[in-house]
Amino acid sequence: MSKVICDLPIQLSIPNLFSVITYIMTGQYHEDEWRLYYFEMICILIALSANSQGLMISALFMKKPTAAVLFGCFTATPMSLFSGIISKLLLFSH
Repeated sequence: MSKVICDLPIQLSIPNLFSVITYIMTGQYHEDEWRLYYFEMICILIALSANSQGLMISALFMKKPTAAVLFGCFTATPMSLFSGIISKLLLFSH
């Protein structure tokens, strides 16, 4: 519990900083304000869920770090495949 509380400021500040810089660099600051808040919330939720997944995997494979690394890769691969990271850019050219 103390590790989660100690990691919380970093888990909230880094995605917030990333999302604001990314939002400004992509030129979307002229749009509505609520889009920035939604983007920040999505980045924070992704960071928190990735942290909790890492803690869960390390707790499951406490004695076998090699198995933890392999299991982490195996669980991250389907998430990246189904998130659209391999989508063709031609589909988005409309």
